[in-house]
Amino acid sequence: MQKIKELETAVSKNNNVIVMSKEELKNDIEEHLLRAEDDIRNGRVRDAREVFQEWKEKYGI
Repeated sequence: MQKIKELETAVSKNNNVIVMSKEELKNDIEEHLLRAEDDIRNGRVRDAREVFQEWKEKYGI
């Protein structure tokens, strides 16, 4: 049985509680960072100002 102190919790935007081990969380973060680095290397990026302008026009934020 795992001890509670070894678990991480998060609340999603839908107010769902997500519980995972610290190792799972670490692996998840590493996976996202590796994907982001690959996107950068392969030019799959956009200027943040362009994205924010798009959001402002579309969502008023």
